[in-house]
Amino acid sequence: MIKEYISGTNTVSDWQKGSTIPYTGDWEGKTYEDKGVIIDIIPEKLLHTIYFSGMSGKEDKAETYANVIYKVSPDAGHSTLTISQDKIEDDGQLKQIEENW
Repeated sequence: MIKEYISGTNTVSDWQKGSTIPYTGDWEGKTYEDKGVIIDIIPEKLLHTIYFSGMSGKEDKAETYANVIYKVSPDAGHSTLTISQDKIEDDGQLKQIEENW
């Protein structure tokens, strides 16, 4: 499903706590290889990952990874998905993230 909301991104993971999540694909004609790690996972309730974009121009080190947290909650017979992310630096980056979602 990630491919549907992150520009055709390919991912492979065993979806276990501590496992890696590589994100690869093409965006605007450029090949990218981003990465993440599963910090916590509770099936059908919570997925907490850290994420690094190789296209960010930043050094690949712990403090440049963003926390991305997906929470699923029951809501009047449906489910509500809430996604939060830190390390958003400016309105331009926020706009790009919002467009992805």
